[in-house]
Amino acid sequence: MAQDWYVVTIILKCEVEGKSSIQNEWTCLQQIHVLKAPDREVAYEKAINLGTSLEHSYRNVSQQDVSWSFVGLENLEKLSEKVIRNGTEIWGRIFSTNSPEALVVEKPGLSVFCIDEIHDLIASEILEDGVETRLLVNRVKY
Repeated sequence: MAQDWYVVTIILKCEVEGKSSIQNEWTCLQQIHVLKAPDREVAYEKAINLGTSLEHSYRNVSQQDVSWSFVGLENLEKLSEKVIRNGTEIWGRIFSTNSPEALVVEKPGLSVFCIDEIHDLIASEILEDGVETRLLVNRVKY
């Protein structure tokens, strides 16, 4: 049976022991994955299983339990390409903005490069007010 490629956007939520969310704001992680499936129903089941498998917990440097829990799927989309090759588009969106140039990130701010800037920081330092960095997931400037 032929299988198609699908792109799934998964949302995970972080909870830290002893810390409540600030006005119902949560630290979240958006991940985009590709998977193969014979149809959309199987792709959905695989996406749910993948999201669940990404749940994990650990003890941070402050000895607090940190847990990442699967919230759900933001999107599941069938790729138009049957084969993934170098340069294959796996996701895109059409939207409006009054400043397309403001969306452009210079090389040092791209996820593969900004990790050098933040790899020694702990989460509280990354999220601390006044620290200028970019989240690896979506390059939001803080």
